[in-house]
Amino acid sequence: EEGTIDGLMTACRAGMVIGGYYEIDEKAVHSLHGAIDDCRAVLEKDVTHKDARITLAIAIGFEGKRWRKPGLAKKSRAMLEQVFEDYPDDYASHGALGGWHSEVSAAGFLAKLYLGAKRKMAQQYFNDAFSRKKSDLPLLLEYIKFMARGKTSDIELALSSAESALRVASNEAIDTLMHDNIGALQAALLSND
Repeated sequence: EEGTIDGLMTACRAGMVIGGYYEIDEKAVHSLHGAIDDCRAVLEKDVTHKDARITLAIAIGFEGKRWRKPGLAKKSRAMLEQVFEDYPDDYASHGALGGWHSEVSAAGFLAKLYLGAKRKMAQQYFNDAFSRKKSDLPLLLEYIKFMARGKTSDIELALSSAESALRVASNEAIDTLMHDNIGALQAALLSND
């Protein structure tokens, strides 16, 4: 409500997490559109704000997935690649590109072929992100999702990564939401469902 960069960024992240992981249908769309608006408001105040740029790109990727519009997925990738170029040593820029390659690769052969996503690239970006920061919960969640879609040895790594991630301290409300999702993924993997 105060329109500060920190407040808008918190709203941006919260809208992404809630709309991306917790809500469905119109509620999710409303939250994601709110996140997009909040991210853009941050960028109006600081065009270089890395986290707002990454979150906005991810939200646009969600929109592309929802509408099945490859153009939005390409735009999302281009935005993430620009952040990566601007912040090549930042773990989040590596992790975001890993997440993009992971999600598009999971969408199927045609999506991978048309959009140029590669599971191998996702792994490399995740490895680079973890070499810079080990315990970021959103990054760990995306990595666990990525590994859960792999072969048996990948699934075993997803389970051990989930176990480790659940031991990471939850310092913010968003971290608690990440723990909830990681726990749900762990339970699904353990039940083979």
